[in-house]
Amino acid sequence: MDLGLRDRVVLITGAGGGVGPTVARVNIAARSGLVGVARAAHYAAAKAGIVGLTASLAKELGPSGILVNAVAPTQILTVKDGVASIPDERAAEMAKSIPLRRLATPDDLAALVVWLGSGANTYVSGETISLTGGDQR
Repeated sequence: MDLGLRDRVVLITGAGGGVGPTVARVNIAARSGLVGVARAAHYAAAKAGIVGLTASLAKELGPSGILVNAVAPTQILTVKDGVASIPDERAAEMAKSIPLRRLATPDDLAALVVWLGSGANTYVSGETISLTGGDQR
């Protein structure tokens, strides 16, 4: 939890404000920080801390023109060296409970982070956006 939250607080608050007309900071939380998860309370607590940090910093840094948001994805299907992070059979089973019928990919997460951090976003701040494919469990 120390690395997941404490170091993030130091990095973000140490960065300060006044670095331009509109600056955006995007934190990566996790859906478990919003809804909890069995057998990983420490992980959920750290991610919930990021959610609270995001909301608080948005209030603190907003007057300086700094937007602060977080993204809270569910499990993301990644591939490393040709091997999926979740076996195909398990991924297919998981996808059945997601309205979009697929797992999130790194590109899904990246697109949301890029938009939140881009000049296209000039007003969304203090939000934690769930990346769930419509699965609100």
